[in-house]
Formats: sequence, structure tokens, C-alpha cells
Amino acid sequence: MDTLKAITLIACFLGIAISMLDIITPSEKLKKQIRFIFSLVFIIAITSSILNSEIDFEIPTSKDIEQSEQYQAVMKTYTQNLADNFKTNIEKNLEEKLKINHIGAKKVSLNVDIDGNECISIKGADVVLAKTDKNVSSKVKSVIENEIGSIQVNITYTEENDEQSN
Repeated sequence: MDTLKAITLIACFLGIAISMLDIITPSEKLKKQIRFIFSLVFIIAITSSILNSEIDFEIPTSKDIEQSEQYQAVMKTYTQNLADNFKTNIEKNLEEKLKINHIGAKKVSLNVDIDGNECISIKGADVVLAKTDKNVSSKVKSVIENEIGSIQVNITYTEENDEQSN
């Protein structure tokens, strides 16, 4: 802060001095030379006061930023949104694949987990079918296994009328 005050005082003092000498110089040719000289003096005075002072700007390191509460909150929200979007997209994809295979799933939901290394893994799937589709459970498991690999698939059955009343 003291450096800023010193620079301001020097700039004001030199500005006043340059203006006064500019007024009293007699010829136009001499004015240009004096302006040039005073411009150099002005620049030297400002830069020398900056170079002689200790200006300390603290720039936080990435480690400081990563340890802040705000960064942690943003990363937690980002990770949760990423998992939710991933889960929603895969669920929609599975519903479409089941429809292509003539299986009318009422609902497909996944159990998704993100570990400490930010790796997303699918732990299991829950599929809701109509009671009339009991004989297609092996086909459902086969379709899901072909799409996302070997995971735990839980199949539950519901009345068709329950879905229509919602």
C-alpha cells in the first residue's frame, strides 16, 4: 500500500512540474524536447519506485484451491450431477433396447456408484414388468447383460392397471 502512495505522489508531483515547465518554455521546438525528457523522467521515477519497493502478490496454489470448502462443494455437486446424468441416459437406453426386443418394461432404474477415483460403476438394475410378462425375465437379463455387462438384475412385477392410474 505504501508503494501505491509513493507512486501516486511521484506521479502528481511530476505532472505538476511538467505542466509548469511546459507553460514557461518559449519555443515549440524546445517544448517537444522538454516533453520527451520529462516523459523519460516520469517513466524512470515510476519504475524505480516500483522496483525499489517490495510488492507481494499472493497467488493461491492449486492445492489451496482444492482444499477450500467452496471447491469441495462444487466438486461434490458436479460429481452427483454427472452420476445422475449418466444413470438417466443409461436407463433410457436400456428402456429403448427392451422395447426393441418387445419387452414392455414399466420402469428401469440403475444403482450407480462413483468411487474416490471418480470412476462410475453400475452395481445393479431394477426392472419393473407387468405381471403378464413373467416369462421374459431371462430375456430382460440377457438384454441388460449385452448392453452393460454382468450385473445384478432385480425384476419385479406390477399390475398393468397400476401404471395407468398414475
